[in-house]
Amino acid sequence: MSKPTDIKRVKAVLRLKFDENLGNRDIARRLNVGAATISDILGKFKSLNCGWPLPEHTTDSWLHQSLYPDRKAGRVKPDYALMDI
Repeated sequence: MSKPTDIKRVKAVLRLKFDENLGNRDIARRLNVGAATISDILGKFKSLNCGWPLPEHTTDSWLHQSLYPDRKAGRVKPDYALMDI
């Protein structure tokens, strides 16, 4: 699992991709990150269907939570009392 990317970097990726029309490798070089990270960010953003530029009401918090939802939210802790350990 990849770790969440800083929201400033996400916005930089989106700006370079959509405002400056740079390719993924060029963006990766400019931001000093791997091309896979750029692909990951753009893939997650595409799945949001919110378009670019971002709507005015979009907050950094909403964008981060939408791109990197809490992975622990769906997990259920085991009942250790029932386990034979």
